[in-house]
Amino acid sequence: MKILQIIFNLSGPSGGPAKSVLGLSCALAALGHQVSIFTIWHENLPFHAKKANGVEIYYFKAKWPKFYGYSPQLRNALEQRLDQYEIVHIHGLWVYPTLIASQLCQKKNIPYIIRPCGMMSRYCLSHHAVRKKLYYEFFEKKNLSKAGAIHFTSESENEFSSNKNMPVCRSIFPLGLGNEDFEFHGQEEGLSVHFPKLVGKKIILFIGRIHRIKGLDVLLKAFARIAQKDPAAHLVLAGPDGGYLKEIKSLVSSQQIEKQISFTGFVDGVRKKVLLQGSHIFCLPSYHESFGMAALEAMAARLPVIVSNRVGLCREIKEKDAGFVVPCLPHELERVLQELLQNENLRKKLGRKGRQLAWEKYRWEEIAPHLVRFYEKIISRTKLSEFALEPVSSVP
Repeated sequence: MKILQIIFNLSGPSGGPAKSVLGLSCALAALGHQVSIFTIWHENLPFHAKKANGVEIYYFKAKWPKFYGYSPQLRNALEQRLDQYEIVHIHGLWVYPTLIASQLCQKKNIPYIIRPCGMMSRYCLSHHAVRKKLYYEFFEKKNLSKAGAIHFTSESENEFSSNKNMPVCRSIFPLGLGNEDFEFHGQEEGLSVHFPKLVGKKIILFIGRIHRIKGLDVLLKAFARIAQKDPAAHLVLAGPDGGYLKEIKSLVSSQQIEKQISFTGFVDGVRKKVLLQGSHIFCLPSYHESFGMAALEAMAARLPVIVSNRVGLCREIKEKDAGFVVPCLPHELERVLQELLQNENLRKKLGRKGRQLAWEKYRWEEIAPHLVRFYEKIISRTKLSEFALEPVSSVP
């Protein structure tokens, strides 16, 4: 099968969507399929090589406005090469790559899937609401309705999305990890090399963009109370600035906890694994998270996790007793953080269960074959107009 993946940003600092697209593409290629990724080239950001594990990656320059990704280069490439592919998987909304890929797939009668990446939630729609409402009416509404399916990554994302009455298949396929994400060799000692100031600390770790949606204000308020009682407690915020760093640092200063907080910037590779292995707790208190890739990576590292009840993975974590699920309230988060910091046996127990859940349900080599069969089902429909509302399908 010839598969094209479309994503606005494939750079590491952009977060979970980029990692998931690359991981999925590599898993599909490992099954013998021909997979390409079309993405926008973002200046001053690191990007992957032009070929990774059999996946061809193509970067296209964008013109103003850069946040929208308007790219005549991408449009020309799609017009010339789209007929080579049997199905197109589009990731994200509100950007030019999604718009032009959807429109050209409709024009050429090539089936396509859209993964909203959480952007259909009421929380996300409330930001720049007027602009998004107009854009939806003029563009996204048609693009979504003509898609072969809308791909959600969790039951929660499906439930919290708007426009439930749209006559299109809504399917649930989770994101996953590669086997290399479960491999940790001696990273426990790596703190002294990569993060010497953290040695001997009780580390609470957050990995992700420093963005308002991540609930970092809740985390800081909860941690401030813990820091007053325990000078060894240390919070690590690992991730690039998502437009919220200045405000967060101001909040840190107001709480007078600067000495017990570290900002590492974007981490990847060995440095990320060192933090995952060397920390005591992982915390993701997001106000909205369609899936929670960072939490899944922490689970793979046997790191006990705390997530908010608005993180897509929260149901599975709660059902399998693989971590704590709390509301976005500082006192609730403080309570479970304190309990975990004081109970090493509980941390180990949750770490084991989280690792087991991640291994059994969230590996790309297990997920990809199911998605291939779903691709085949969509391709078998000769006309996009034949699609009707179908029940949500899940990976077994």
